[in-house]
Order: sequence, then C-alpha cells, then structure tokens
Amino acid sequence: MAVMAFWGQEQWEVSPAQVKALEGLSTSYTLKADANNDTSGTPPVNTTGKELQPVSFSWCVYDIAGVNVRNEISRWGSRVGEKNPLYIGAARFGPPLMQLQKVDVSDVAVDSLGRFRQAKLSISLVEFVPSVKKAYSSGVRSGAGGAVSGGSGGNFGAGAATSAGGGHRVGANDGGPGTASQVTASALDKELRKMTSISSVKAGSALNRILNKK
Repeated sequence: MAVMAFWGQEQWEVSPAQVKALEGLSTSYTLKADANNDTSGTPPVNTTGKELQPVSFSWCVYDIAGVNVRNEISRWGSRVGEKNPLYIGAARFGPPLMQLQKVDVSDVAVDSLGRFRQAKLSISLVEFVPSVKKAYSSGVRSGAGGAVSGGSGGNFGAGAATSAGGGHRVGANDGGPGTASQVTASALDKELRKMTSISSVKAGSALNRILNKK
C-alpha cells in the first residue's frame, strides 16, 4: 500500500484495494501588512507578520476503484471545521494545524439505480491558530466608560450602579469585604444620615423657643 498523504483519519492512497490519488495541490505564503496614510501624503506600510496559510487540493473517487463514493461525500461534509496536521509523504506539510473550511463536490455520476459511481472532491484547508484567552479578573468591572455614581438623593448604601448603566453594581451583591468604592459610599451614607439627624434636632429646638416666647 502506498499512502500519499493523510489528514486526521483521512488518507489518500494508491493500492490494489483502492485508488484515491491526491492532485492539484496549491498553497500560498502571504505577508500581512497594514497601510496607513499620514498627513504628508506618503502611505507608510507597517509589517505585522504573515497571513494564515491556505492549502487546497482535489481527488477523484470511483466505485470500481474500491471507494464507496456516496459515503466519501457524506463523510467529508461532516468533517468541515475539523483541525488536524496535514502530512504528505512522511513529513508534515504546512502549519501544525489545518482546519477544513470548505468541501466542493463535482463531476458526480449516478447510475440508473441511484448508485454513486464517481465524483470529484476538492477541499480547502486554512492554518488554524488557537486564540489566547485573556486572564479574567474577579474585581469590580466598570461600565462602558462610566464612573461609579450614586442614585437619587445620594443613596449609596443599597449599591451604586455605574453611570453608563451597563456596569457592575457595587454593594450588597459583591459578596466580599467591599471595594474602595463601596467603603467610601458607606462612609458618605453615614455622614449624610448624621447631618440629617443634626438638622432635625436644631429645627426642633428653634421651634420650641419660638413657641415658648408666645
């Protein structure tokens, strides 16, 4: 058995058992660059690396050559999105992971009984680069550009929302010892209540003096 190439569980071979010969292989290596116009009218180019590498090729399958044509088409259709290294011969070809982006099926021949006798399959693979997730902080998340502000009447005790309306509420729902904003809000709330209490006492004393003069 002569295996020409393989990708994951799929392989292309020419043997007495079956014939699946890889053909029409193509790829490209492209420089990625950003062009920005400045005030002088000269367009500077900032090189930022390479574009993702694509690889495409095709092969023909025939039922008389030991291939179940209909199963071949269905199986490849279900593999769209899979990621595997591509090996041609004994060496890897291209990046460590190649993702199947597209499968084209053409030149399908169906006999009078509805049996698939032959077909041509063409696939497009693209280099896959795993994304790096940013570290998540369990701290207070601010809103969309908004700072923490109090509600009506300066009521910070129940938890103040960010001014943008979409941020994290600071207060009773945080479940921790409290953030700097929460502590400040609580202190201010106490001072407001103290001032309100003092004002009420002074007003009562003044009213009593007026009534006693009469």
